[in-house]
Amino acid sequence: MCRTSRRSRARPSAACASCRSPRWSRCWRRRSSATRPPRGAGRAARRPSPRRPPRRRARRTERARYRPRVRLRDLGEFGLIARIEKAAGRARGAGVVLGIGDDAAVLRARCGEDVVVSTDAVVEGVHFRWEWEPARAIGRRAMAAALSDLAAMGARPLGVVAALAAPPDLLAARA
Repeated sequence: MCRTSRRSRARPSAACASCRSPRWSRCWRRRSSATRPPRGAGRAARRPSPRRPPRRRARRTERARYRPRVRLRDLGEFGLIARIEKAAGRARGAGVVLGIGDDAAVLRARCGEDVVVSTDAVVEGVHFRWEWEPARAIGRRAMAAALSDLAAMGARPLGVVAALAAPPDLLAARA
């Protein structure tokens, strides 16, 4: 006899092939997995068959397992620079005079002159708000941040490279 989970008042349309009960009775044999061991069978019955190799779980290295989760706000700018330097190593090449860790990088050009390169980001919500300042003032602030790094290195600016990260709903006239 078939165990049922719920009975419906609907008229049965066909019977379950395994136990001949009406389809509306939701036969437990149709719902169950054929490989499921009987209740109370213990761990031995739940082991995978010897024909199929057991699934392997992704291993985490010992270092990754015990490494504390650190947020950038806790690490800070200089802590992040130290991590990048440790992971990437100091740039060592014929053209690199001074790499990571200072206000700017100093690169030696082929003509023998040194080029000082700096990048700064001015971020909405941290350094400015679009609603509070006009675009010209925001641009001036971005230029001042980039030029101050060059001045700290004693370099004469040749030009400026600018990057803008703006929200997609910002009016083009504001940018």
